[in-house]
Amino acid sequence: MKLDGMSKRLNVLESALGQFCPHCMAFEAMNEEERDARIQALLSGQDAPELPEPSPTCPDCQRCVGMSEAELDVEIARLQDILRKAI
Repeated sequence: MKLDGMSKRLNVLESALGQFCPHCMAFEAMNEEERDARIQALLSGQDAPELPEPSPTCPDCQRCVGMSEAELDVEIARLQDILRKAI
């Protein structure tokens, strides 16, 4: 019961602070090699290194969680194209 109250408070704080979502902050804290390894693991169908759960109050997390598989494929292709052009 007490844990549920703490969870609700955390959700309120996350929505109030916006950019301080634990999931987004953990992803931003990853260095380039860690991000590349995560992308390669996801592309090969393996489990990627764990991040905190996406926040139900974070607009960025919810945008990604709500994407269909086809939308995710398009986004991954777009990002891969950016990476190819940068190299």
